Amino acid sequence: MLIAILSVILLLFSFASCKKNNEQISSYYEAGTANPILSSKIEVPIEGYSFVTFLNRGVIEISDESGTYFGAMNRDGRVLIEPTQYSSLTMEGDFFFAEGNIEEGLYVVLNLNGEIVYSTFKPITIADVGEGCFRVEEDGRSYVYDEKGNDLLGATSLDSTYEYSVCKNYILARSKTRKNAFVFLRRSGDTLLSLYGGSTVSFNVAYLGNKDFLVIREETVDAASNYTYSIKENGATKYVLQTAEIRGVDGSAPRTVTPDAPIYSLSDRYSFGMTQQARENYALKEGYFSLATYRLDGKAADGSVEYCVTDASLRPLAHMPENINPQIRPVKGASAVTGANGVLYLVDEKLEVISAFDDAIYQSASFSGDYITATKIGEGSKRGCLDKNGNVLIPFEYSYISEFFGNYVIASKGGETFVVGTDGTKRKIGEEIFPYYWIGYYEVVEGSSIGLASLDGNVLVAATYETLEGVGRYGGEVLVALKRNGKTTVFRLF
Repeated sequence: MLIAILSVILLLFSFASCKKNNEQISSYYEAGTANPILSSKIEVPIEGYSFVTFLNRGVIEISDESGTYFGAMNRDGRVLIEPTQYSSLTMEGDFFFAEGNIEEGLYVVLNLNGEIVYSTFKPITIADVGEGCFRVEEDGRSYVYDEKGNDLLGATSLDSTYEYSVCKNYILARSKTRKNAFVFLRRSGDTLLSLYGGSTVSFNVAYLGNKDFLVIREETVDAASNYTYSIKENGATKYVLQTAEIRGVDGSAPRTVTPDAPIYSLSDRYSFGMTQQARENYALKEGYFSLATYRLDGKAADGSVEYCVTDASLRPLAHMPENINPQIRPVKGASAVTGANGVLYLVDEKLEVISAFDDAIYQSASFSGDYITATKIGEGSKRGCLDKNGNVLIPFEYSYISEFFGNYVIASKGGETFVVGTDGTKRKIGEEIFPYYWIGYYEVVEGSSIGLASLDGNVLVAATYETLEGVGRYGGEVLVALKRNGKTTVFRLF
């Protein structure tokens, strides 16, 4: 009896301790902001050039008037690359990739200032790998350069199967094909960690912050051996021994970590494949990770995973309801998500449930900071909006509803488009079926001319233009290109 009482006391103490630790954390997420009503504009005339499209970070792709050569200007109207020599121009993250410069090289990489940082006459591919750096693949080899054109790996040359992630002072390299992983010092290219796999052994590496890295080693073993988990692959059962260590590059001894289940993935802003802009927009704060672990029946993994938010300890800090992936972006301290059974949840920045609505089957929910937009599954599966208490503000009768700007959305049904407010107001503004390109504004038509108005009805651009040429977005600005008499003006709306 005494042992049972002590067990209950310990359990309660453990629960209280975990709750206290969670309460000490105000948020696992970066603060998201609601969209205000668009009320101002800045004009950027495209003088002497032709508008092509919007690229990353609000960059405007331009061409000469014949459309033969391509260049770029920033959203302030400053020309970054004159359209005089490149037959094509694209952006990969924060870098331009241009072709056709006979003098400098048929293939050219330029930074955000329009400066050439790499050129060659051989075909290449590039990728933004964060921290102002890019990966180049050429002739079956891969390299890492910074925004000034410095070769960061120097004499080290890895083949084209390697992907990279630059994490502050370090460069991570991983090859899923060769099953190897490395950590290099950015300023010198020196090798800090070398992890060689093989036919039965593979390595993965993740940056944990400071000078620490998570090293995951997996070895395929036979059924009679000690193994961590088994999983079906191509009709056969594979037995895997997985170990995880935190290794420092400061000479400290490796530390073994033991997550509650085998690791499937660990994601954060420094994960492989994240561009610099994606890192800046990443929702989880630095130092927190989305951890996915295999769901086990005994030691058998069925391929499904459990999600949680964790830190460098790899211990669960918080779970979403119904095991929903915690890759969310809270606005004003909350986010709306839907579970597999159709329940609509409003969760806070610590993933604690604020409220849950199970009066219908909901899907595709989003939260504006004040209002929830979702699809209600049923006859026709229509979209509508709720307040934080579950009260219907906009009826579930629309095939399309935009994100909120202030208290208004753009909504479509039956081939007609409306601006609908949470106060019950409704104004017809057009006959668009899916006006996804109206972002916080709509087109005002007067005869054969068009202009722009904000969702509260205020005219932003007078109806004196002929066509809408393109729409982009960067930060809190919406970018719209309008053409009149053969000339294009870009409007920055905010």
